Amino acid sequence: MFMALGGLYVIYTNKEWYGRRHFTSAHSKAGLLCLIGCVLVGTAGTVFLHPDWGISKTNKNIRLCHKWLARAVVLLGWITCFAGLQQICYDNYFMAFYGLPLLALVPVTVVP
Repeated sequence: MFMALGGLYVIYTNKEWYGRRHFTSAHSKAGLLCLIGCVLVGTAGTVFLHPDWGISKTNKNIRLCHKWLARAVVLLGWITCFAGLQQICYDNYFMAFYGLPLLALVPVTVVP
């Protein structure tokens, strides 16, 4: 979660430095949605599901929602990264080199 916030800081200050507008492309809006999702899922997990002080640490419905929303955020993050790379790279071999490992990791990380 803190790495995502740090990434937003770096990108935002870079845009400010060069005088560019913020959140104009689909890639940037999806990245902002990923950041919001990361913060919300992380905060909800800490508040509700932490084993020591979680409010609803034994609630299976909250745990299931937390698990699936976190997976959706990870998948959206991968799609966002791939879309951002497509904006700056036009080499199909490089795109396949980047995208195929992500597709190979989907069954391990996103699908239970």
